[in-house]
Amino acid sequence: MFTTAVLEQQVVRYGIEMKVDQSLDHLPIYTEFEWERIDKTKESKSRRAWKSINIEKFSESLNHYIEHLEDRPLTTRAEINQLTYELIKDIKSAVEDSTL
Repeated sequence: MFTTAVLEQQVVRYGIEMKVDQSLDHLPIYTEFEWERIDKTKESKSRRAWKSINIEKFSESLNHYIEHLEDRPLTTRAEINQLTYELIKDIKSAVEDSTL
């Protein structure tokens, strides 16, 4: 099964789905995940004004945030996952800086 490390921890069950028409040329599978329920009554996040993003500020901020990501070994799944999470965090920070 192809998932992220976080999603892999949320797998409840998976297997072959026997209730589906078996005239297929493959066995149908099912995967069930445990999801947190999002309370819709909570305060919603403010929306970004994407049309007013300052591209120069975004580029400058992103370059600043990703400096620590250079020259890093990527030989294991854990290293790749960690780099991915840090890159996502850095992109979000750069967006935050450039859309105020």
